[in-house]
Amino acid sequence: MKPFIVLALCCSFFSSRATPLPFEFLDCDDPDVFKAVDTALKKYNGDRATGNQFALYMVMEAKRTAGPDTQFYMKYRIHETTCAAEENKLWQDCDYKVPAEAKTGECTAQVHMNNAEKTSNVSQDCKIF
Repeated sequence: MKPFIVLALCCSFFSSRATPLPFEFLDCDDPDVFKAVDTALKKYNGDRATGNQFALYMVMEAKRTAGPDTQFYMKYRIHETTCAAEENKLWQDCDYKVPAEAKTGECTAQVHMNNAEKTSNVSQDCKIF
């Protein structure tokens, strides 16, 4: 039991010393923000089996961490398009549905991008209304 307590105290001590990377607020029309939103929206539309795709309407907030791997935190709005999810078209090639018929939504996304390895990891939550 004593080694477990020592291990727990050491882990607690070292984890409390970790400092998070600082955020940098970005312009909502920054090309890097668009690339991160594009990655998140492609994942969102790719996960939809039925219905129509959604397209970016407006980026409301964007920030990123400074460091070797970029972490984006964004809030953006989406609108339903005329493209079916099964079509596998790019959301940029789709037209918005008319407002009276379209669903809209608000998403918060965290996108980790590693440009050297050309990989990304997306965690997001979209509320459709």
